[in-house]
Amino acid sequence: MSSLTLFWIGVGIVFLIIEMLTVTFYGLAISFAGFLTALYVWYMGLTWVTISQGIVFALVTLVASYYLPRILIWQVSEHLQWLDTYLGEKRKVKKVGEDYKVVLDGVDYLVDIDGVKSGDRVELTSRKGSLFHGQIIS
Repeated sequence: MSSLTLFWIGVGIVFLIIEMLTVTFYGLAISFAGFLTALYVWYMGLTWVTISQGIVFALVTLVASYYLPRILIWQVSEHLQWLDTYLGEKRKVKKVGEDYKVVLDGVDYLVDIDGVKSGDRVELTSRKGSLFHGQIIS
């Protein structure tokens, strides 16, 4: 195995490590291109740098940068985080001063629902910041 083949394998390994640290899929695309260029160099028996290696590396990087995120990201499901985890829940409203609030994990959050009264049960349907919107269910 030539030192040029080992160089391209090294490029693939370095960018694979970078991908593990950044998780952008672009490091993975460059790593993939490095490994395929190493395979090309090994198969062709090249021992010096040629324009064709640069072309193979660039084309594989471009194609992989476009398709890898589309192939890999669609499999990731949407996970609700922070206050969005409460959307869809039904809670009892209480009046605190002039505001109407719901209690979520021991913390009072403002609700903005037309016609709501203290003691109504509401379903939380959306939020803007920490202000919840919803509808009265009983």
